[in-house]
Amino acid sequence: MRQIKAIARHIRRYIGVDRGEPGSAANMFSADRIVLVADDDSAVRDALKFSLELDGFTVHACRNGEALLAHPSLPTCDCIVLDYRMPGLNGLQVLWKLRAAGIKAPVIFIAGPVTRALRDQAI
Repeated sequence: MRQIKAIARHIRRYIGVDRGEPGSAANMFSADRIVLVADDDSAVRDALKFSLELDGFTVHACRNGEALLAHPSLPTCDCIVLDYRMPGLNGLQVLWKLRAAGIKAPVIFIAGPVTRALRDQAI
């Protein structure tokens, strides 16, 4: 749960939304913000969706990178959360396709132990 709260905190920072109390102006403003989540683990995907929706974001959860790349909200999303290890396209491959398509939304990776090589490839 701590990691999910940290991801939500990073999203608020990256897209310029400060967390407000439920019903506050800051929280209502975040409802205009679209977050796409791609993770093959349904428990993680559902927990992220639930937590971010509590913060007032509009969240679309996808079970893999291919589904995220085909999602109709992709061109207008404000932030993307990607699992690094997914069947089919991994998170880095999805990131490369996003950038090749001109999608500039910030991307937050969910990964186990991060190696220097992985970090360098993602930047």
